[in-house]
Amino acid sequence: MPSPSAKITIRVPQGSILGPLLFSVFKNGIQLILKHSRITMSADDMAFYCPKNSPIDMQSKLNVDLPAITSRLYDNKLTPTVTKWKPMVSSII
Repeated sequence: MPSPSAKITIRVPQGSILGPLLFSVFKNGIQLILKHSRITMSADDMAFYCPKNSPIDMQSKLNVDLPAITSRLYDNKLTPTVTKWKPMVSSII
């Protein structure tokens, strides 16, 4: 028995052929909006980091870039999964 049809207005269904292409278009321009952070990307994941000497300086810089990132997501009709965001602090000796 075939699955029932559903009208999709904005989303690209997960597992579609078009999904990876559209995500690549989105993520390729995201570096341009970052003022203080850097980004590393894999197939469907992004990690932002801000190399600073003090946690207070790092926090102030990330407080500029994170709203820009979420704004870009919403502008591109993408919903961030904030529950998957994990803050990490690391020091390199």
